[in-house]
Amino acid sequence: MIKAYFLICFCVFTLSTKAQQNTIIEGNIKSPFNEPVSLILYKYANMAENIFNQSLVDSNFKFKFKLTEPAYFTLITNRNTFKLFLIEPGDSIHFDMNILKVEDVKFSGAGSDIANYQHWAHISYQDWYHPPANSVSDTGQHYFKYLDSCRGQQLYSLYNFKGLLAPIAYEILRADIFYGFENLKSKYLTGLFSDSTSIDEANLLYTLYSPIRKKFIFNDTLAYSRNLIAYLAQQNEVDNEYLHLQDNWVGKYELAKNHTKGKIQERLLAVLLLTQDTTAINKDVLQCAGDYLKGPYDPVYKELIRRKFELQK
Repeated sequence: MIKAYFLICFCVFTLSTKAQQNTIIEGNIKSPFNEPVSLILYKYANMAENIFNQSLVDSNFKFKFKLTEPAYFTLITNRNTFKLFLIEPGDSIHFDMNILKVEDVKFSGAGSDIANYQHWAHISYQDWYHPPANSVSDTGQHYFKYLDSCRGQQLYSLYNFKGLLAPIAYEILRADIFYGFENLKSKYLTGLFSDSTSIDEANLLYTLYSPIRKKFIFNDTLAYSRNLIAYLAQQNEVDNEYLHLQDNWVGKYELAKNHTKGKIQERLLAVLLLTQDTTAINKDVLQCAGDYLKGPYDPVYKELIRRKFELQK
C-alpha cells in the first residue's frame, strides 16, 4: 500500500451533470437562543469567497446558493467550526447539533456522506494535518517517511468510504489527502532553504525527492482539489529556491506554466498572480498578468486578475 500512493492515476469524470443546480446547506441547532450562524463558501480553488450570515429562527437555518463546480464551505456556529468541507453542485446537506453535545453532529441529505466522512476524519486525524517536524525526527528523510505513513492510513480509511461517495468527490478527497501531505513536505523544504545553515540538507532532500514528484499524474478533475493547488504553489516556491529564481518573477511564472496544463495550469497561475503582494507589483508581474489574460482561461479568473491589477479589458 505504501508504494501505491506515490503514483496516483485519477480517472476523469464529467462535471456537467449537476452544473447550475441549486445547492443547500441547512440545519437545526437545538439551542434556546437565536444565535448567529455563518457560512463561508470557497469557490474557484479558494480564490473567491462568499460569506453568508443568519440568526437561528426556531433553532433552524438555511443557506441556498448556486454552484457550477465542486467547492468548499466552512460552517461557523457559536460552539463549533466545520472547516473546509467539500460540496458539489446540487447537494442538499442537513445539519443537526445539540448545544449540550456539540461533538454529536449528524449530516443527512444529498451530499451528506461527504460531510460525515470529513467530520469523522477531522476528529480522527486532526493531529496529523500539521504534525511538527521536530516532534517526529531530526532528519528530513525520517520526517517524510512519517508523513507517508500518516497519509497511508488516511487514504486507507477514505477507501473504506468509497462505496458511499460519488466518484468525483472520492477523487477530490483523495487528492486533498495526498497533496495535503505533499504540501507539508514542500513547506519543510522551504524552511530548510530559508536557513543558510541547512542549504546543503535542502539540496540533498530536494534531489532525492524530485524523482518521486515526477511520477505524479494530474488531470482536470484534480483542479478542484484545494490541497493540490496549494501544494503546487508551495512547490513552485521550493523549485524557485533550488533554481535561484527568487527575484525572477517571470521565471517563476514560466516555471509553473511549463510544469502544468489544462485547468490545473489555469488555476495555479491565477493563484500565483492573485496572491502576489500588491505593494511589490512591478513590470514583470504585470507582464505575467497580461500573458494570463491572453490565455485560454476561464473569464472568472481573468476578471479577478483584472480587478487586482486594475487592468483594462
